[in-house]
Amino acid sequence: MNSHEHQGLVHTIARRYTVPGVSFDDLVQEGLIGLYEAEQRYDPDRKVKFATYASFWVKKRILAFLSRERQHQSRLRVTDEPAEEMPDMHGEADDAHPVGHTVAEDRLSMYRELVKSSVSPVETEIFLMYFGKLMTLADIAGQLGISTERVRQLKQRLLRKLKINAELTKALYAVNRDKVP
Repeated sequence: MNSHEHQGLVHTIARRYTVPGVSFDDLVQEGLIGLYEAEQRYDPDRKVKFATYASFWVKKRILAFLSRERQHQSRLRVTDEPAEEMPDMHGEADDAHPVGHTVAEDRLSMYRELVKSSVSPVETEIFLMYFGKLMTLADIAGQLGISTERVRQLKQRLLRKLKINAELTKALYAVNRDKVP
């Protein structure tokens, strides 16, 4: 098997997973490692096309890389803050970090900015209404003047675009559930 024949596949898959703050070249490099791994593991006797088999390993490698990057970036956000900006342990707080401010809220804020920078305005509105204001799909549809099904489709497309995994979705629900009166 010649992996040079399938480098276009790696570029195509990497393009689907581009996100702000992550170099496209890094995604391609991780994808090429996945392609190499697929080449080593491929068994032609299984009657599966190599491209199909390789796409699994390329995606797996890219998604693992993105997950590591996200964890690394969130660790930097928490540990790189100067001590004087952190809330006072005696109940006093500054404007940047009020008492009760959590890492989950920081994460929600980070994803709000990611949403605004990488999706359409209507998808941004749906994200903020659904996760921020806890509105139902029907309420959002009524406010935007579109069908509930279209809101559901746009929400699903938004989540696919951002590659939000189940853990993040749970975190978003948890942050917002705590704010419900």
